[in-house]
Amino acid sequence: MNETAYGWLHNWESFHVFCDWDGGTRHVDAEEKSFALLWADRAKRARVLDVPAAVREELLRFLPRDDDEPER
Repeated sequence: MNETAYGWLHNWESFHVFCDWDGGTRHVDAEEKSFALLWADRAKRARVLDVPAAVREELLRFLPRDDDEPER
């Protein structure tokens, strides 16, 4: 978890603790709902694009580069 102010406000992260005495279904149901919203591009803080759309919009230039990769 990124517990900086920026991480709490801008990142899409989750932390899960499962207890064997309740079966964990509540956590699984919540994660399935969150993923379904993300997959359907209906999440409030995320935008989902396929790779061809990301290329058209030149979004791949924001990917972090490897240390041995030349600058873009």
